[in-house]
Amino acid sequence: MENEKPSISNNNPMSANYRISESDYVCAMKLNAMRTLRGWVVSILIWTVLFLLAAVIGSGIGTVMESGIGAAIASGIGTIFDWHVVIIVVGCGIGYWIAVVLARMYLIIPRKARNSYRRYKLMQENEFELVVLDDGIRLTSSTGESRLQWNKFLKWRCNADYVLIYTAPSLFLVFPGRTLATQGFDIAGFKDLLTRHIGPPK
Repeated sequence: MENEKPSISNNNPMSANYRISESDYVCAMKLNAMRTLRGWVVSILIWTVLFLLAAVIGSGIGTVMESGIGAAIASGIGTIFDWHVVIIVVGCGIGYWIAVVLARMYLIIPRKARNSYRRYKLMQENEFELVVLDDGIRLTSSTGESRLQWNKFLKWRCNADYVLIYTAPSLFLVFPGRTLATQGFDIAGFKDLLTRHIGPPK
C-alpha cells in the first residue's frame, strides 16, 4: 500500500539497524530524568521556600521558649526580612537541591539503570531495525514487528546522542543517534519529522 512506503524513497536515509548497549540504556535513563527549565526553576523555588520556612520556624520555636508566642511571631517575621538569613537560607536551599540532583543523576539513576539492563535479556540480545514511514515508524527485531503512527506518541526529547519517543508518560523508545548516524541515518531530518508530527521536544 502507498502509506507503507518509507518517507524518503527505497535507498532511504530514514532506516537503520541498532542495538541498545548498557551505556546507551544508562544515558537514556538519565535523559529521561532531565526536567524542563520550568521544572528546574520550580524545584529550586520549592527547596528555597522550605529552607526559609525551616529557618523561620526554628527562630520562632526558640523565641517561644524564651519570650512567648507574640515575640516568636515577631522573631519569625524579622527572620524573613533579615537579608543575611535569607542569603544563607537560599544558599542552603540551592546547595541541597544541587546535591540531590547530582546524586540522583550520577549515582542513583545509573545504578538502577545498569541493574535493570542486566536483567533485561531481550534488550541485550536484540538488534532493532528502524524504518521511518509517512504515517509513523516501523520497528523490527527478532521478537516481531511494531508499527506506530505519529498520533500514538505523547512527546519526545533528545540531546546530542539520543532521541527518546514517549508512548506514555514513563514509557519510551530509545534511539541512539550516533549509532544511527554512522549508517547514514538522517538524524536531523528525523527530529524535524518528530517536531512536525508530535510537536517540539519536551
